[in-house]
Amino acid sequence: MSSLADVLTVSARFARSANLERDITTTEPLEGYIVTARAIDVVERLTTTATGTKAGGAWSITGPYGSGKSSLAVLLDGAFGPAGKVRDKAIELISDVAPEIADAIAASHQAHGTQKTGFHRAVVTASREPISHTILRALHSAVLRRFGKIPPASKFKASALLKEALADAESDDPRRTGPASSGLVEIARCLAEDAPLLIVVDEFGKNLEAVAHSAAADPYLLQQLAEAGQGAGLPIFTLTLQHLSFEDYFAGSDNTDQREWAKVQGRFEDLPYVDSPAQTRALIGTVFTPTPALAQRIAPWAKKTAKQMAKLGVVDLADAAVVEACYPLHPLTAAVLPELCSRYGQNERTLFSFLTGPDPAAVPAFLASKPKRLGDELPLVGLSELYDYFVAGGVVAGSPQSNAKRWTEIATRLRDAHGLTPRQTEIVKSIAVLNLVSAAGTLRASEQLLGLLHSKPATTLRSLQDLGLITHREFADEYRVWQGSDVDLRGLIERSSTAIAAQSLLDVLTAIDEPSPVIAARHSSEFSVLRVFTRRYGSSSEVLESLSPFGEADG
Repeated sequence: MSSLADVLTVSARFARSANLERDITTTEPLEGYIVTARAIDVVERLTTTATGTKAGGAWSITGPYGSGKSSLAVLLDGAFGPAGKVRDKAIELISDVAPEIADAIAASHQAHGTQKTGFHRAVVTASREPISHTILRALHSAVLRRFGKIPPASKFKASALLKEALADAESDDPRRTGPASSGLVEIARCLAEDAPLLIVVDEFGKNLEAVAHSAAADPYLLQQLAEAGQGAGLPIFTLTLQHLSFEDYFAGSDNTDQREWAKVQGRFEDLPYVDSPAQTRALIGTVFTPTPALAQRIAPWAKKTAKQMAKLGVVDLADAAVVEACYPLHPLTAAVLPELCSRYGQNERTLFSFLTGPDPAAVPAFLASKPKRLGDELPLVGLSELYDYFVAGGVVAGSPQSNAKRWTEIATRLRDAHGLTPRQTEIVKSIAVLNLVSAAGTLRASEQLLGLLHSKPATTLRSLQDLGLITHREFADEYRVWQGSDVDLRGLIERSSTAIAAQSLLDVLTAIDEPSPVIAARHSSEFSVLRVFTRRYGSSSEVLESLSPFGEADG
């Protein structure tokens, strides 16, 4: 039987996790990759530095899981690699979005004479090991990719240093401390004297986690590499990709470690790698391509729906072109999907898995279940389908415990509710999704908003209230799946914890239980003189100051 999937094409997108060592040799990993605005920003910064000066630069790219950092590394490796199919594909992808940046890459190659050979590319995925071992693997990889093996000193003057560093890394001799930082920096310099050196360390947070638990950690190798490529240095371009800033990985360490790593990160330009909801919706618009006949049906629906969204104050989806591009998603689904993927999933990875994946609750399965011959109403992926994917698809199970707790509470409540009609089930799932992504504002589970998804929902809402499954908060004009509390207890606790963490222990103790003054009772009784002594908390390292002779206390 013909289905809606026959008239609405779903483009394959890069949803699997990228791996640098596996994916840098062929064009396949770049198929379906979408070059986003933040990716263009990184490429532009690199090309501007490469064409504007003979020196290099250093960047730390910080973004959450699944945001596409590893795929960006694959793109950079291809764009700055040797002439061939992989570079052509990378340049094509960039040119489709920003032709001027593709031209800038060509200018970078021309400025450094690397039109054929490309940059030296030292790309590596870090593991829980010393940073020196990871950098050594990266540099060794760059040498092998250019020469095929470690060449003689006549071709690469740091050959002896590289061999020595590899021997140090593999040695079980406790007297050897691993590759020396100075040797690794010299290897990088020798490579950069031949051609620009691009160092990319993916999953750098694993290095930092290992460093945080090691007393022998040296934070200065990274600083030395960054400094070697800055100012009047050599064309060494260093990029680290991680989920947190450097010092955040040392939150449980003493302040000295945090300060030292903050200094190291000061040598890097920190680039947040997070898309805005509007940018994510632009990605959604690249996935679906309707036939001309279906597009004629979608256009008037999009105009009508955009006006409804404007009346409700949902400004981001008040544009008919945006609504049309997101079909078959209902505008409300497109509005909450970026937040759900960010808070409970793995960002773009979860987004494209829902839009293009094989899961029974994903969009392709929905399209295959709908007949090609459409009636008066266009089939739409609503909030209830979104709920099914995130719960039944196991997405929530992998989210942080603090976030998954809310899903679990709702899922348990709905699972224990028996005898609901299909309409009741759809509406209560829609309420649940809206509860999870918003605390207030226009995207709340009001009767008016639910009316965009479900015609005349008032009667069904009352029946769900009678069943005790939802409650209505009149002050907010919002339905909730659980009774809950109007007070955000978790938020209050987190804010209080943050405030207390900034105070010293002595200040915290004083605020909770300030010691009261004491009277030297026996002395006062024996000498008929009242002696009063103040009390306060102190530390063994504190230097005590003398009391003022004019104070009220005697000591």
